[in-house]
Amino acid sequence: MQNKTYNTRALAEAGLTIALTVIIMLVNIYVPIASLVANFIVPIPITILYIRHNYKVTLISVIASGIFIAMFYNPIYAISSMIMVGFTGVVLGYCVKNKKILELQLSFFP
Repeated sequence: MQNKTYNTRALAEAGLTIALTVIIMLVNIYVPIASLVANFIVPIPITILYIRHNYKVTLISVIASGIFIAMFYNPIYAISSMIMVGFTGVVLGYCVKNKKILELQLSFFP
């Protein structure tokens, strides 16, 4: 049996990110006017979690928030939104963490 250590800070931040993502998604679902702004805000907590920790913690957070949305609203909507939002958040977090955004901006302006 392997001796695994779990980072409690990463676990606590993942729990807070899950709660924040679920709340923003529920506001996105039930308040139609707020959905215009909420669609742009949902990937931000996932991005911050990826920047502060690794991809494993972020993917577990995305899956858990998808499960909660599926329980509260609709499983099909939860799967599709978590794929889109989770993918966007992870890619944006990867780009920021590895400084790919600056390279992308510089490649467009020679």
